[in-house]
Amino acid sequence: MTPGKYNWPAQYAGDTARPWEIQILEDGNIVKLTGVTVKLQARRDPQGVVLLDLSSDGTGITITDEEEGKVRFGGYTNPDVQAMLTYDIQYHFPDGSLTTYLTGVYPVYGQVTQ
Repeated sequence: MTPGKYNWPAQYAGDTARPWEIQILEDGNIVKLTGVTVKLQARRDPQGVVLLDLSSDGTGITITDEEEGKVRFGGYTNPDVQAMLTYDIQYHFPDGSLTTYLTGVYPVYGQVTQ
């Protein structure tokens, strides 16, 4: 399966990220999230330093409805950098399998007001 492409709306360095909710469908079926850990990492390039690291086991990602496959991102602090980051969202399933469902760019602009 090829991941979907979603380019995140513009973010600002150091700002608190606003909530955004997704529901992933695979072949038209809801991906149920019982026992799933959802992760997002963003970097300047795929092999670079992690500048944003979110997880449903930690910070920034909340599974809001396991049966409906709904996940909310938000409430975390954006990286304090000005950069066009690359990100992906992975689902880690209880059976040990891993699927990357979304990828794209995560633009972070520098603050003007100091």
